[in-house]
Parts: sequence; structure tokens; C-alpha cells
Amino acid sequence: MVRTGYINHPDHGAVGDLVLHSINPAASTRLYDTSLLDEELEPWDIAELWLMNFGDGDVLVDITKTFDTKVAALRTHASQLSGWDPEPRLRTWAAALGDKVGRDLAEGFTVPQLRVLDDEGASEPARDA
Repeated sequence: MVRTGYINHPDHGAVGDLVLHSINPAASTRLYDTSLLDEELEPWDIAELWLMNFGDGDVLVDITKTFDTKVAALRTHASQLSGWDPEPRLRTWAAALGDKVGRDLAEGFTVPQLRVLDDEGASEPARDA
């Protein structure tokens, strides 16, 4: 989702496409890879997707405990950062979102619900086809 004018690197977009294709049709179709049936792996449908958002998002998640790990992981991309430290900017963004939900730091996600789960784990489409 592009709300701030920032567009992901092409490799990030490719991974996103791969993930979405692994969900549908790959995960939900018996004929996509019949060898999975030999391993007793039946098709399944996901209930919701959690898509990182560069804006507020539909859901704000507390990332206070994991923020330092997030920054450390990003810093490993030294060739892409060219000496720039992402921590101050990320902290500013996360603090602004955290203020909205009463947390120190938060991150926004867009979460489209595709299926509704009942207490037993059975599901039905979130909307009529």
C-alpha cells in the first residue's frame, strides 16, 4: 500500500506477490500440487492477511518490545543504507502511531478479513461472492 509516496524495492514487491500467490490459488486448491495430498496436507483458506502499512493502517500493533530487533535487522542492509541510521526516523514514526493507541511504539497494518472463523476453527467467507 502506498500512502506516503514511498514504494518498496522491487525484491520486496516480488516477495509480496509470491506470498499472495502461495495463499491463493496454491494453498486453497487441491489440484495445484497433488503431491501435498500424498502427505495428507489438505488445502486451507486463510482468514485474514496482515499487510504492513506505511501509514496508519487499519490495525495498530504495539512494537515497543521488538523495536530494537527491527532496527538491528534493518541495519544489516548496510549496502542499502550507505551509512544512514534508520533508527531516529523509524522511532519518530512508531512513536506517533503509538500515541494513537496509548503505547510507546506501534506499527500499522492493513488487515483484510477473507474468512470468518468460529470457535471451533471452521470458517465461511467474510462476504458473499
